[in-house]
Amino acid sequence: MKRRQLMQLAGSAAVAASAVAMPGAAKAAARQNVLIIGAGMAGLRAGQVLKANGHNVTILEGRNRIGGRCYTSHQWADLPMDLGAHWIHESGSGNPLTPIAKALGLRLVSDSYNSNTNYLAGSGQMTSSQVTYFNKIGDKVETAMGNASDSNTEMSLMQYTKSKIGYNNMNAYDKRLSDYWMRELGGYEYAGDTAELSAWYWDTGKEFPGPEVYMPDTGYEPIITYLAQGQDIRLNQIVSKVAYTNSGVTVTTNAGTFTGDRVIVTVPLGVLKKNKITFSPALPSAKQTAINKLGMGTGVLDKVVLRFPYVFWPTTDWLAYVPSSTELGKFHDWFNPSPGLHGMPVIIGFTAGFYGQQTESLTNQQTVDTAMAVLRDMFGNDIPDPVDYQLTRWDQDPFSYGSYSFYAVGSTRAMIDSLATGVSNRLFFAGEHTNRDYPQTTHGAYLTGERAANQIMAL
Repeated sequence: MKRRQLMQLAGSAAVAASAVAMPGAAKAAARQNVLIIGAGMAGLRAGQVLKANGHNVTILEGRNRIGGRCYTSHQWADLPMDLGAHWIHESGSGNPLTPIAKALGLRLVSDSYNSNTNYLAGSGQMTSSQVTYFNKIGDKVETAMGNASDSNTEMSLMQYTKSKIGYNNMNAYDKRLSDYWMRELGGYEYAGDTAELSAWYWDTGKEFPGPEVYMPDTGYEPIITYLAQGQDIRLNQIVSKVAYTNSGVTVTTNAGTFTGDRVIVTVPLGVLKKNKITFSPALPSAKQTAINKLGMGTGVLDKVVLRFPYVFWPTTDWLAYVPSSTELGKFHDWFNPSPGLHGMPVIIGFTAGFYGQQTESLTNQQTVDTAMAVLRDMFGNDIPDPVDYQLTRWDQDPFSYGSYSFYAVGSTRAMIDSLATGVSNRLFFAGEHTNRDYPQTTHGAYLTGERAANQIMAL
């Protein structure tokens, strides 16, 4: 689909109006002037709800684009590519994004982790007996991780898991496989290294039913464009200060100041942790503690998207690569979108956790060379060079400073509640890091934007 057609589709309010429930109309006397910081999923949904109910909304976005960590690149004219959020996770009943995607007519393609091919560094594709043993170790690690909340003392997920699987008494090969699974089930899922995830809280969110789906023809862009339709969005507005009093709020940006009755802050947790925005008065201590203790930015989940002249890899959805014991986290996962792209020769490699963060210090070419070294280890030296590539550096992005939030050692679920709590009926917060039920997801961010809008309308 051409980009012009895509924008027309997403801009049609009639297409998706039935997909999004709106709260009842606000009374004219209760109309508020609301400032929203951030035009990502949470900010756009908050603005959409408030605007539909008669409030005046201005969205201030630091980037030169909307979408936040939903970013559909058009570097390849014939292939939109999601470099941020890629999937609608748990796309079944209850997920608010699925009906929007369907109403917009987007093609949804599911993939499965059960569709996989496995490789060992230095050995190529695993034999059937190696796969059986590999999965046996994976089951052992997964069982231990699933019981981590039973730990009597606070520790990292890695510490707990190693103690339960007898890691110290394993041979080198079993340690290597266990290291893979600890990072696969931890860091690659939560964008923080397993060594820093909280054993007590790392996996305490809820899930909707249904498969993981992605939108190969369009990416997330039509959903983002639909949510933004008709809203007053000011780009290139880098917020430095938020002041709030009994009478209103003032937001200072690099381009001026904005005043209103209320403000919703939707910037990622990584930005809050860097203290890029000054609050006056200072945020309550419980909220500051939550910002400091919850995790984001010490590990990362990045993509390297490689385009080739032809497909040389299996047709399975996922390729697992077990690196050497000295390169833990090195391109563990490769996603194969080619079947969903009608055979286009594209494959996506992921780096995560501490290794992912270290990779961001490499140049683009060094990163591609590292990825290609892995692929040549998997498939041999005769595979072609990529004809082009795209990659991400979410940890270095000054508008995110990380991929998404996670429960670090020392954090609790109550801290997310602290982040979600408004201050003085003037200052409100939204974003995936403020959703204790569905953190780290686009639908979680969407729901917090709706929650913040409802908090304001309840006033």
